[in-house]
This record gives sequence, C-alpha cells and structure tokens, in this order.
Amino acid sequence: VFTKCNPAAGDPADSYEVQLMPTCCGKEQILAFLRKQFDIEKRNTWAFGDSTNDMEMLRSAGNAFLVGNADPEAKKNFPFILEKDYCYGIKAKLEKLI
Repeated sequence: VFTKCNPAAGDPADSYEVQLMPTCCGKEQILAFLRKQFDIEKRNTWAFGDSTNDMEMLRSAGNAFLVGNADPEAKKNFPFILEKDYCYGIKAKLEKLI
C-alpha cells in the first residue's frame, strides 16, 4: 500500500509511505522477511514503535526505539525511548544518523 505522507503530522512534503503488511504475519516476521530477502544484517535494521503490540518487532530489530508519546505500558517494558513524540522523535533520531 502506498499512501501520501502527511506534512501536518511532521512528514516530509511530497513523500510517500509504503506499508508492507501481509495478512499472514506480524511486524517481526515482516522485518525478518526483508532482512532475508535483501541480505540485511540485523545490526543494520531500525524499528520504531508506539505500543505494546510493537514489542516483538522492536526486539527483532538491530536498533529499536519507542516514540516519546508511546503507550505508558510499552514504556515500562522497553528501555529505548525517544525524547520527542511520534514522527518528530523518529526524524530527530534519523537526522543524527545522517
């Protein structure tokens, strides 16, 4: 699924989001599939989440963070939390890498 990003939510203008979500598996299996398909080492994968249903995906990524406004229960169970909310936190983290 391709959707246009939302600049009002902090997304870059004129950009698109790609959703890869087969109905037969969860986010962690998708990450594993992409790693295998494109021969990506675990240490080169990044995942960002906001709730407890993201925990398995976060644990299967080489680098993983909850966004600042993540569910409080998720924050209790995961040590790496961004300082900023949702897309602003993700953008700030990725800008530090680039």
